[in-house]
Amino acid sequence: MTLFLKETMVHASDNGLTVRHIELQGNNHDIGYYIGRMALDRYTLLRQISGDDPIRIRNQHMYLKKNYPEHYERMEGIAEAFGVQLDEGSSDCSGIIYQKQSFGCSAVYFPNHTTATGAVMLSRNFDFPVTVVNEPYIFEVYPDKGYPSLYLCSFDLVSGVLDGINSEGLTVAVLADDESFITCPAEPNGGLHVGLHELQIMRYLLDRCRNVDEAKEALLSLKHSYAHIPLHYIIGDRNGQSFVWENSYTTNRYYMISGENKPQEVTNFLLHRYSSAVNLPDDPSPHGMYQRFISLQNELNRKSHYTDEDMMHILSCAHACLPEAYPHRTLWHNLYNTRDCSMDISFYAAENTQGKNPLRTDYFRFKLK
Repeated sequence: MTLFLKETMVHASDNGLTVRHIELQGNNHDIGYYIGRMALDRYTLLRQISGDDPIRIRNQHMYLKKNYPEHYERMEGIAEAFGVQLDEGSSDCSGIIYQKQSFGCSAVYFPNHTTATGAVMLSRNFDFPVTVVNEPYIFEVYPDKGYPSLYLCSFDLVSGVLDGINSEGLTVAVLADDESFITCPAEPNGGLHVGLHELQIMRYLLDRCRNVDEAKEALLSLKHSYAHIPLHYIIGDRNGQSFVWENSYTTNRYYMISGENKPQEVTNFLLHRYSSAVNLPDDPSPHGMYQRFISLQNELNRKSHYTDEDMMHILSCAHACLPEAYPHRTLWHNLYNTRDCSMDISFYAAENTQGKNPLRTDYFRFKLK
């Protein structure tokens, strides 16, 4: 299948935030080849396609070939772009890491009976340091195998899904587990492991799952750990079902917190540790993971039905706006609509010299065909 591609600049600002929209349609091998060539052309990669543990690399490749063939085919294209052989075990082509940084986020899933339009929605903030040059991509991908998907990609060019939606109306978003990162010993594997890292899992769900039930089955059956920072996920479908997936800090236990067909909110602490918001401790982090959660709850309690504008406002109450010593901002807010598989997204533009809240762009709209 011939690869069709289109790339357009969506947003570029003086603070270094550059966003491109890339549309790809073709077989997974060619999609991987294009992304590999793009990586070589644009970045001095933080992790080169190489490794010094051939046994682990070969087993990683065998695992993906067996359990995630769509991604393995993309890896074959990446290997061709980099001029390496997958079967030699000298080069790990399962990911292309081009950035590393912790992030904080907030998200709310809205079932259809709570929205003014009757569409299931996912509303999400992505918080990140403005001092770090950040180049997220909006990928719109139509592969020959796997569901078409629309998603925000960063950190790992081939599978770094931060939030997204597929053609079946499954929505996903990742959020840092800052609580575990702050209070427990960190045990990242550095990216060289057998299985799927914390962002590849989201790409897997978009490729292969139609609904929440299939996503739960996949998460329970996959081998996964975290390569850089511990995360948790909010996952929902167009049927009004949602859940938050969490690991214990040792990753020995899994938890699935159901949205119970109500608006489900999540920030950067593990929900399974607390029975309610009244049990939350004082915030140990400067970007307020508990306070943002309480702000979301307070706003949600003001009404029972929400317009798109309401959803935007509710998440704006949890925007990251911190002092110079900790310069996180909400780099984007997006609103996913599972009815028409669309995304509306607004970006951080600049600091506001006339007021507290930073300036933001108008909303851009993207939609699966």
